[in-house]
Amino acid sequence: MHEVLARWLSERMADLAEWLNLTEASECDAWRRATRAVEIGAGPHPFLLSGAGSWRSAVAVDPLADGYRAEGLLPELGPLIYLAASAEDIPLPAECADLVVCDNCLDHVDDPGAATGEIRRILAPGGRLWLMVDLRDSADELHPHAFTADRVREMLRDADLTLVKERIGPGGADPGAAAGYRALWQRL
Repeated sequence: MHEVLARWLSERMADLAEWLNLTEASECDAWRRATRAVEIGAGPHPFLLSGAGSWRSAVAVDPLADGYRAEGLLPELGPLIYLAASAEDIPLPAECADLVVCDNCLDHVDDPGAATGEIRRILAPGGRLWLMVDLRDSADELHPHAFTADRVREMLRDADLTLVKERIGPGGADPGAAAGYRALWQRL
């Protein structure tokens, strides 16, 4: 299972590198070594473990982190710091991240507006948000917030972030999603 997820996460890293116009593997590795990265809602297989190279610093935040540890669900984390905390109250200083990754998390948090405010707070000026979220018509037990692309855009603009690039594609992380939203946003 770890190998399958590692391959999937590696593909996501390649996608991000393409969006950042990092065409050579050496460019991507150099960018990672210079980047302070934070992942929100990392789950038991953090994106920040994907691909070759290391980050300048890497922190994963998930309210279930202690449970993942206790059940032995986490792979070898290396230098990745894994914090048990919610997206609405991230225990990190302001402007500490050059990249925030939020993959299939925003529709699961208690307060998406507070979460995007925290993302904005921890992003350094010029920092980027790599966001993936399912688009759906209605909320359900596992997804207490239903998002349209317009609602996501409005919420991130309200958090004073600027859209760099976005893609809306069929399906999402959940089979019940109408579409998947992937975007790169930036704090100016």
